[in-house]
Amino acid sequence: MTPGILITAAGLGSRYQAAGGRGFKLDQQVADGRSVFQLTLKHACDSGLPVHVVTRSSYLSIQAHCRAMGVPYTCRDTRGLGETIAEGVRYSAGWDGWLIQLADMPFVPVDVYRLVTHALARHVSARPFYHRLPGHPVGFSRPAKEALLQLQDAEGAAAVLRRYPPFKIQVRDEGVVRDMDLPLQPIRMKG
Repeated sequence: MTPGILITAAGLGSRYQAAGGRGFKLDQQVADGRSVFQLTLKHACDSGLPVHVVTRSSYLSIQAHCRAMGVPYTCRDTRGLGETIAEGVRYSAGWDGWLIQLADMPFVPVDVYRLVTHALARHVSARPFYHRLPGHPVGFSRPAKEALLQLQDAEGAAAVLRRYPPFKIQVRDEGVVRDMDLPLQPIRMKG
């Protein structure tokens, strides 16, 4: 078995909407005529790792993109990122680990997925860092499974990272910290 990539696409996009964003954030075009979600999904699939998406029942475009790419997905109207992660881990319980990838980060390079996967062979958690900024995907190996299944709140996997501090992977590509939260300034640093 191998770790897989869990894409969390169940958020409500409240920061995007509050900043004046119109429409569905994950459908916004970013490159080569692809949407935010399509590019995130493409890079995850290009890694060669198994991929699973957790999304909301009303996010029909996300479901359609998953079907077009042959990627399994779970519909769950979760209350926060922690619950979304737990749902995805439940679905993919047979994996040896999970690379948690936010759906609104379309610029994560394919090789970063491989770096995190490689680090999980020796560490319970691993995470890319760009100039001291923590990035995505955040990887967890099998020993973290039970803690991931207990997640419920909007804090995501922060509690699991406190329990299992991540091995830091220094990278030179800012794509690991770029997201699409703000419509007027579509790319910003996470951290």
